[in-house]
Amino acid sequence: MSIVRRLLVLSARNYFRNGLCMAACTAVVFAAGCSGEKKIPTFPVTGKVLTAEGGPVDHALIVLHPQSSNATAPKPRGTTNADGSFELSTFNTGDGAPEGRYQVSIERWLRKDPNESPVNHLPPNLASPATSEIEVEVKAGPNALDPFKLR
Repeated sequence: MSIVRRLLVLSARNYFRNGLCMAACTAVVFAAGCSGEKKIPTFPVTGKVLTAEGGPVDHALIVLHPQSSNATAPKPRGTTNADGSFELSTFNTGDGAPEGRYQVSIERWLRKDPNESPVNHLPPNLASPATSEIEVEVKAGPNALDPFKLR
């Protein structure tokens, strides 16, 4: 067997071996990522955001900030519909929120002109969980929160 041919055979074997190794490593990584990572149980949460006069607030973003000291805890969120209603999501759309106590922030970012930056159309104190003075508790099972009436 000539030297050139021998080098080609060795290159082909190494290429195949490296490709096989790469495929195996990729499979292990994907299998580890899909190993049934345990998520915190969530429970359905619905509510409404209303003006002081009782009218609906549409396009508002509601975020629940856990009162626990766990900085990596998920922050459930939802956006209000035209009637002011919302449904919270944590990991998947509409899956709700983990059980616990939360501070709530509410913002409504809109722009009057597409060339302008959006502006929060709600009182600034509502944008921060520290100043909104809104607290909720999510319990095991379905949760229908009292309406958030904005002042």
